[in-house]
Amino acid sequence: MARALARVVVLVESPWTARDYARLELASLVALHVAVEVWDCSRAIHQATQRVPQWLPEMGILLREIDRLDDAVRAVEQGARDDSLFVCLVEYRRRSLTLFRALGRFGARYAILLADAQPYGNTAIRSALLERRLATGTRHGVRDWLVGAVSPRWLGVRPPELVIAGGERSLTAREIRVVRGETCVLWAHALDYDRFLAMPPATVGQRQRRAVFLDQFLEDHPDQHRAGVPFCDPRTYYSNLQRVFESLESSLGVEVVIAAHPASDYAPRDARFGGREIVRDRTVALVAGSRLVLAHDSTAVAYAVLAEVPVTFITDEGIGRSEVRRLAAQAMAAQLGRRLYNLDRDPLPDWDRELEVDARRYTAYRNAYIKRDDTPNLPLWHIVAGHLRGEIPAARFGDVKG
Repeated sequence: MARALARVVVLVESPWTARDYARLELASLVALHVAVEVWDCSRAIHQATQRVPQWLPEMGILLREIDRLDDAVRAVEQGARDDSLFVCLVEYRRRSLTLFRALGRFGARYAILLADAQPYGNTAIRSALLERRLATGTRHGVRDWLVGAVSPRWLGVRPPELVIAGGERSLTAREIRVVRGETCVLWAHALDYDRFLAMPPATVGQRQRRAVFLDQFLEDHPDQHRAGVPFCDPRTYYSNLQRVFESLESSLGVEVVIAAHPASDYAPRDARFGGREIVRDRTVALVAGSRLVLAHDSTAVAYAVLAEVPVTFITDEGIGRSEVRRLAAQAMAAQLGRRLYNLDRDPLPDWDRELEVDARRYTAYRNAYIKRDDTPNLPLWHIVAGHLRGEIPAARFGDVKG
């Protein structure tokens, strides 16, 4: 039965940056006259100390900080309404089990958002490997593995009403383990597609005499502290980058521009990049109008795929010491049929050949990780609201997994 959407509660388990909220396009829900709340559960689940952005109320979004899991249970009990939808961006594991149980216990309508699949980053295969390693080394790892191995129903977890999926490979994510055959799968698209969709069509494909490097702030990225492994060796990383930039600029007659990672704090024309222009918050436009993109394993590669811009993947020995960074770059390059260049071992690319694109691979990548061909060309939350009004159909998970 179609039911209008009046309120969306987004559950997150880690402190978000402004980039996270921008990618989720919550403002588009507000524009649809939907009440939006963000419940930050990072302290309750992970004992996080980082504060979430306090400017959300300025966007018309209610921010609620959950300090303990008992608080989350009470909040779900008080907030479960027929016209509300809880959207989980919380991974199903031992530490979040109480929250998932509460959603079922109080009859809350909830959805799992799986709109950010990557060739390696969040697949079930990678998750299973990590769980097995954890299980051999820590008590918490054993408990996480046990929760994953036991049927969620036996643990009192009710399956979600809806899975909001991106590309075909979205359904390989670990979170899918709480889903059952009766759950609806609503095919939408990856989070970054909304920004591409908002671009004026005339600007896509207008190639400028520039190339773009998709910076990932590897020297100081906060994730490396949690991983316990540096993401690069600064002593060689920047010299390798400058060598590639100079070769590319000389060979193709382009200017390399740095698309800065949102968490970075570079000085204008930072010396580490040879004084080249550093641009913020315009990555999609930069990529769509470039002749070539340089990347490690950035999610922004999706923009290059959508605009059919060639991508050259680069790494080095320092990056390779991080298993996650190494395997993510290998997987992304392989999916697009591109070579991954190790700047400490390999000769520099033949840049003319790098301008060639395998259209078949790009189409396959788009369908697998960004957007299927048969999905509505609408903003993500418009698709969700349209489905709940009975205007956009969804498939049963049991039929999809066949």
